[in-house]
Amino acid sequence: MAHAMITVAVPIANQVSVHDLRRQVADLGNLPRADVKSAFEATDCIHFASLNVVPGGKGQPGYLVFEVSGDGTEKNIIAALDTHASQVLLPVLRAAFGEAKGDSLTGILKDHKLRVGTGPRSAPGICHAGTPGLSLKRIRAERILEQHVRQQLGTAPNDLHALTVLSGIRDRLKANPDFAWVFDAGETPHLCPDRGIGEAVAGLLFKSNLTPWLAATLFGLVFFFFYYSSSVSDGSILRVLFNPSAAWNFLTELWNRSYSYVTTDPFFAFAALVKNLVFALLCVLAVVAAVLWFLYSRLRRHEKADKPRDLDPDPDVVSAIMARARTLPPKTICSRYRP
Repeated sequence: MAHAMITVAVPIANQVSVHDLRRQVADLGNLPRADVKSAFEATDCIHFASLNVVPGGKGQPGYLVFEVSGDGTEKNIIAALDTHASQVLLPVLRAAFGEAKGDSLTGILKDHKLRVGTGPRSAPGICHAGTPGLSLKRIRAERILEQHVRQQLGTAPNDLHALTVLSGIRDRLKANPDFAWVFDAGETPHLCPDRGIGEAVAGLLFKSNLTPWLAATLFGLVFFFFYYSSSVSDGSILRVLFNPSAAWNFLTELWNRSYSYVTTDPFFAFAALVKNLVFALLCVLAVVAAVLWFLYSRLRRHEKADKPRDLDPDPDVVSAIMARARTLPPKTICSRYRP
């Protein structure tokens, strides 16, 4: 089951009162009101959703942050929210703009959606999946199962052995067709072994953002090879491709000519540049590897020398911290939904 996690940050306009916006978000409820809960349940895909008012710093705007996770792709989740939850989300999101904008919920979510991750163009962060691999349908089914088992435990005699009680519950579940799915292990892709090196390299080459660049580079190298190989192989490209000795002669001649710093042939000038770049890259990698090995060995030495201090926290100190936390005003007012 595919999952998607979406983070949306809508800037709060200067003329908007953060206090009023917090009150509007708080009115949605935490836990949510009945109509809000019904709207999200109608999507039949949302696992978790939260709406938070984050005040800005000095000279910086605040944000209305909406986080949601669910089954399927981002496109499917946004479409489901637009269909079933627009009536509860749009008034709050539009209030952050300070005007009755005509944008649909889909437009607002797409325009202000953040790409959370660790990449150079991502908003720093890591999305948390509390139930990886579990669909909303499965979660609801397991909740019903938990309630049913609790009822069975409540009616079991106290003097029975625990294994006897467990066996009896299992037998009754097997006899109930509504719980036949409990004894079907099903697929658990998140528990499968890690991918091998071959699969990882294939994913990097064919399923990543690097694929177009790698394809263009490969095309350029093949073009130069076919276009200029005739100058070394007596005009026969097939001879170079299918004759090992001719191919070796071609590569040897290419390597020798690449030593010439003054050449009128752009291919051999390019070959000399590539050879020098490769050699420089190997030198840089060797230096980086040596530095990383040195830092890693120092880190491991510090880890071995670091002795843990397994001390129990002072109850008086913990009580003082908890008392102080209860007196602090909340910095964010939020509404959260969980099925």
